[in-house]
Amino acid sequence: MTLDDKHYTLLKGTERFTVDGETETYTFYQVLQRHYKDIFKSKATKIECSNESLYQLANAARFRVFRAVQMHFDKPPLLKDSQVLLEAAEAITNSMEDNLTLPSQFSYAKWATKQDPHTALSLIAYYGWARSTIKQNIEEFAIYKMTLLSSGILIDIEYTHSFQDRLNAACQAALQEKLNNDRLTRHNDFATLQQIAISKFFFYQNRYVSASPGFNTMIKTTIQQYIIKLLDTRANEGYDVPFPQIDEPQNLMIPQTIELTWDQFEFVKTTNAQYQQRQDNNKERCRLNLEEKFSDFPRDVRLTVAELGYPERHLLISAEKYGFIDRPARGIVVLKSQEKGGF
Repeated sequence: MTLDDKHYTLLKGTERFTVDGETETYTFYQVLQRHYKDIFKSKATKIECSNESLYQLANAARFRVFRAVQMHFDKPPLLKDSQVLLEAAEAITNSMEDNLTLPSQFSYAKWATKQDPHTALSLIAYYGWARSTIKQNIEEFAIYKMTLLSSGILIDIEYTHSFQDRLNAACQAALQEKLNNDRLTRHNDFATLQQIAISKFFFYQNRYVSASPGFNTMIKTTIQQYIIKLLDTRANEGYDVPFPQIDEPQNLMIPQTIELTWDQFEFVKTTNAQYQQRQDNNKERCRLNLEEKFSDFPRDVRLTVAELGYPERHLLISAEKYGFIDRPARGIVVLKSQEKGGF
């Protein structure tokens, strides 16, 4: 894509771009920051909800809600070059790679805009990533449906099917894709089947899942193991791979309807000094964490995430945000020296 006479090329399997004539690479989010400096995160404000029921659900539910609140109270204008950005965003979203940030953030924004992708991009540019203002452990699981109304948002928690039903549907979706395209192989199409199956589990029969991070990881691992077996099976064996079985969660939220009305939300502004202090504190915590984990590793050289012991993804994201590391390619990390702004 070309923005302001700069040509960006998407690195395959990532959400990073190279730029003609530059050595640095940039995420889609950083591209927005570079080319829309005057408006980037200009509307970013903390949102609080007086209805505590919202905070019983996982972040994905909250993020859709917060995007809808932003749309209702202060809908942003469309971006210049919106179509160019949309094509790049869709290329990333359709890449079938796991662990990318943009696809989930884009989906939250599109839900709030009733699937208007141009306005969804504006939400991301003007408000930044959707973030949770309250950290709360998910103690109860739920299957729920969300409906956007003129008066607010309805969240219906109901169990018309089981978690095993969702897993069966996810595996069936992967199996059907394999049957439709027998040329899919373990070598080059694992990511495709994985994305199809995982998406089906977390959005099935117009309902979402609210669960703990540990449960979500278990589901993804279970699906990945099934897909590996599926891709290793030959057509003349009939792809007879049994669907995996899981234990149903016992700690379920009671069936209920949560009614969120617009007057239950409030934009809470922080002063520039408060925001800067919070950023400084977060940056220092990140630096100390990096020093603790990577003090013995060399600086300013390309290292794989395997060599670094597969560090937590959120740590790498924060470290890159604060300029302590570079991530020039998928699975590659450069720990920057202090002379280059590192730690």
